[in-house]
Amino acid sequence: MSRTIIVSDLHIDTWTERKIGATGKSKKEHFFDMLDWCEQAAVRELVINGDLMDLPPYVGQFAFPAGPCTARDVVDRLVRFASKVQLTCVFGNHDIGVSGFRSMGENSIPSLRNVNLCYPNYVIDDYPGSTILIEHGHFCDPFLLLYVRDLTDRTYRESKFEAFQWAMQRRKPAAPSERAAPGVLPPVKVEEGQNAYYTARHAQKPVRKPSLWSRIRSLLWNWGKAAVAKPEMQWWWQAALDEIQAYTTKLKTSGAAPKPVIYQIYGHTHRADPRDDVPIDDGISGIYINAGTWTEEVDEGWYLDVDANGKVWLQDWINEPAELRRLS
Repeated sequence: MSRTIIVSDLHIDTWTERKIGATGKSKKEHFFDMLDWCEQAAVRELVINGDLMDLPPYVGQFAFPAGPCTARDVVDRLVRFASKVQLTCVFGNHDIGVSGFRSMGENSIPSLRNVNLCYPNYVIDDYPGSTILIEHGHFCDPFLLLYVRDLTDRTYRESKFEAFQWAMQRRKPAAPSERAAPGVLPPVKVEEGQNAYYTARHAQKPVRKPSLWSRIRSLLWNWGKAAVAKPEMQWWWQAALDEIQAYTTKLKTSGAAPKPVIYQIYGHTHRADPRDDVPIDDGISGIYINAGTWTEEVDEGWYLDVDANGKVWLQDWINEPAELRRLS
């Protein structure tokens, strides 16, 4: 049986032409290399586990500006890829902006006929040694729980849909151009043809020389992030084990026999996080792996390689030697 490749949190509309890694290629070039390799290695399926783009864009921003555009290049390449290899996209909280695809009908978007769009999770259960549960992870995010209450009501009633879009983006329903969470750049004006991420990060006014107070505040902020990092990762690990336990219980209740290993794959946190297996039930092990991210803010290119037996390997396309990408 062929292998499966899983990536998460690409956020392709944040990518610039900045060169990264030992080969001096941009994030887009690294990703295209990976797609080429998937075709050559006869990968059976590529799963994008949420947040393909940072949609919907802020007021005045464009996911696809006029003229050449990195995000458009990547989407075009993915559509061509899907004509050769099964492509599955699991919607994440940032993908709610593209959920309108479902109301257009496949005849309106023939280029997407080969793309499997699913929500909120995806299960791979035809490997001999494991079951792989794939979910973006935002339903387990304690900072989003207040915003995803009454999910069905907010999603499927027309009057609530726009409010739901803002809520999933952590925006203030009363002021959609603002975020509900602190620490995010305010909306910026993006000129035609410019990348929104580049404008926000690099085209603002020159940064002032940091004051003593700003340095102290930065130190306190970094210390705080470091202090909560471990408990935060434990939160996701425990949430994954709970999901695995619930899945195992459901199978046994229905009379089915679970596979000996059950994986729970999340993204969303932008932090790759592989965990050791944990006994879940008699002869059943549960394993949590976070698939990391490809955002412009980091120089990694995390992906999961599922081998022919269903074992999941966490790897970094951009920084690891090429021979590690070709598991036997």
